[in-house]
Amino acid sequence: MNQYTLLPSFLSSIQFNYSHQSSSNINNQPINHTKAKPCKFQTITDKNPSNIIKTLYHHNHCHYHLKHFSHSKSLSQKQNYHSYQFQLAMASNKKNTPFLFPQANSTVLPDPSKFFSPNLLSKPLPTNSFFQNFVLNNGDQPEYIHPYLIKSSNSSLSISYPNLSSNSKVISQVFKPDLTITSSKKEKNSNGKHVISSYNDLSVTLDIPSTNMTFFLVRGSPYLTLSVTKPTPLSISTVHDIIHFTSNDSSTKFTIRLSNNQAWILYASIKVKFTQGRSELTSEAFSGTIRIALLPDSDSKHEAVLDRYCFCYPVSGDATLREPFCVEYKWEKKGWGDLLILAHPLHLQLLSKNDCKNVTVLNDFKYKSIDGDLVGIVADLWILKTDHVSITWYSSKGVNEKHHEEIVSSLFKDVEGLNSLSIKTTSCHAFGKLIARAARLALIAEEVFFYDVIPKLVEIQYLVNSCLSCDNSMILHSYNKLGKIKLS
Repeated sequence: MNQYTLLPSFLSSIQFNYSHQSSSNINNQPINHTKAKPCKFQTITDKNPSNIIKTLYHHNHCHYHLKHFSHSKSLSQKQNYHSYQFQLAMASNKKNTPFLFPQANSTVLPDPSKFFSPNLLSKPLPTNSFFQNFVLNNGDQPEYIHPYLIKSSNSSLSISYPNLSSNSKVISQVFKPDLTITSSKKEKNSNGKHVISSYNDLSVTLDIPSTNMTFFLVRGSPYLTLSVTKPTPLSISTVHDIIHFTSNDSSTKFTIRLSNNQAWILYASIKVKFTQGRSELTSEAFSGTIRIALLPDSDSKHEAVLDRYCFCYPVSGDATLREPFCVEYKWEKKGWGDLLILAHPLHLQLLSKNDCKNVTVLNDFKYKSIDGDLVGIVADLWILKTDHVSITWYSSKGVNEKHHEEIVSSLFKDVEGLNSLSIKTTSCHAFGKLIARAARLALIAEEVFFYDVIPKLVEIQYLVNSCLSCDNSMILHSYNKLGKIKLS
């Protein structure tokens, strides 16, 4: 008679089909049968079925799926032997039993998945991304996507061309909603929150279902691009006064001058009519593409550049390490014409002239940013290359001896200020910076032969031990929703 037996959990997908003169079954419970590609036959013979299971259990370095099983008729049933012939197939851990971090409720980071579209939740979500503020807490904090600060909240998206604020300790960007884009008519049965429908290295696509709007937020784009998916009345408001509003003859280009001396240009893919208020523009129902760009320095000489490249817009962008010391930026674009993207000073320094012969640099077309002036580049493919740098213990060019005395003087003051016993922070970010600082000081001290301060720096080991032993309230959390391990 055909019977089944229950196996240990790691073999729970194997089906045994055996014959025996006794009708007894170990647990009288059926188990699942899984098909698998055969790899070899093996026969185990024993009086006690449990011994066979033990034998199988010793093969726990892989997973087994039974493809075929038969009772060995060559043995006499009088011997009361169980003979099992089975076919083994190894199952890939990657395909059948993927490793997942155990779920934990982080006290630092809430679940970000509510801001991602369902099709993105089957894979680990990005951490420390350029759009992270869009998915933390309420998702309503500004995020810097050069050259603008972008904020999404209450079924709207606000754009700010930020001013810099600085003191002796920090330089920061001040967010003011220069323009806020939404609809004067919201969709019913919508909660108003935004949804990230796609993302990659250089862009994130943000949908606001309640307004039928999709925003293509691309790093370095001087234009904010949105697609209105079905006829929707638009509202564009500002915290400033609108002092001047003009349109071209075809009602597809509009200039908005504000009381803070900014000038913005709006481009529409089809004709649209706006009504002007003191601090708001409203439109009739519109469906199509809108692009909005700040006019640099409110100077009309730059307007021709924005007019020329407004018809081609990026929807995504990837950064690829194509070879050592080389990265490729490539954008997917829609519309027609050439693509205009802004580059910061490091991009310009690394841009390979030999590989980027079709790249045009617009040296006079600039936006200000916290990273330096952003310069216009016309191309949808950049090749960035840096000099080959050997990894060495000391600096590659060494330190000129005439500077040793000055370096030693500064080094002594820096080390004196690094008292490991007085460090009370429980922030993993601040903690890591302190350790890295001590390590750099030790390397500098060794290179300029100032060995006296190194024992002081070794005291940093106390902090390392504290971290590894979970002192100072540094608790190890695994947060599989974000696909990372975080100290908090």
